[in-house]
Amino acid sequence: MPTIKDVADKSGVSVITVSRYFNDCEKVSKKTQEKISNTINEIGYFPNEIARSLVKKKTNVLGIVLADTKNTYFNELFRTAENYARKLNYNVFLCNTEENCERELKYVKLLASQKVDGVILAPASIHSVKFLDKNKIKYVLVDRYYNEIKSDYFLADHYQGSKEIVEYLINKGHIKIAVLKGSGEFISGSYRYDAFIDVMKKRKIKINPDYVLDCHFKKEIAYKKTKELLSSKNKPTVIYSFNSLMTIGAIKAIKELKLKIPEDISLIAFDDLPNHEIINPLITCTIQPVEKIATQAIEHLIKKINSDKKIRTKKFIIKPEMFIGNSVKDLRKIIRRTN
Repeated sequence: MPTIKDVADKSGVSVITVSRYFNDCEKVSKKTQEKISNTINEIGYFPNEIARSLVKKKTNVLGIVLADTKNTYFNELFRTAENYARKLNYNVFLCNTEENCERELKYVKLLASQKVDGVILAPASIHSVKFLDKNKIKYVLVDRYYNEIKSDYFLADHYQGSKEIVEYLINKGHIKIAVLKGSGEFISGSYRYDAFIDVMKKRKIKINPDYVLDCHFKKEIAYKKTKELLSSKNKPTVIYSFNSLMTIGAIKAIKELKLKIPEDISLIAFDDLPNHEIINPLITCTIQPVEKIATQAIEHLIKKINSDKKIRTKKFIIKPEMFIGNSVKDLRKIIRRTN
């Protein structure tokens, strides 16, 4: 295997110059950089990252531990975070836990053993967060947090985003609102559901318990429960889905029942679908600020990594945007016609 000395000899420079090329290119002239680069490609040399990290006491590697990469939100979060980290000269390890607490803790311990500089985590359980705290590993949380642990976190304003959706539906004349909700153990789902309850109470609209469907954020469960609901006698006028996976499941059920959106059933969602702008009809939805969350989380984590002082804990709650499509029927027009 070629060594750094082989690169230096063939390039006609010193070992120190080759070392500078890898660690601080600005101190090496463009001509010499080109010469070293050509030699590296020719002889197939690559630096020993473990040795370099021991000297620098840094690996320039971040771990990103996400709950479910099938979920378009987490998929986009990783894509944006990885691209941004690469621009800042950091590599990224992705770990997909699929909401499995044991797997998540194993991944976090593996990242710690690989001496990553820091971790971005969308936790499925508090145990992983406690492990990072106990072992003094720099981290930030995304999408979720725990009140009992003082930590930095970045998330969308789930409550406000959900509140705007429910108010929009009521203002369109909908009172028979069904919700496809996730598990109550995650803060994002809890906030969305709390907003739904608060707005309905404020507007003095009774919630039908048959319309509250716990689908655990899963597409398959949403498909099954939507089909059952829309096959019953007492149908809602609109379905409010709490994430993109459940929205896809709902759309599949609606199509199989040969119903049309919004003519037969209205549909609205928290989270946009992939390529939502080409879906017909356009689904009215709340668009989460994924790019802001990902880039700000990376920036803050790297700031923590490079700071010798303890940085004050910060909470970042970013307002989502509402996209108005044509998937919600305006029932006010029907009411006016019948009066």
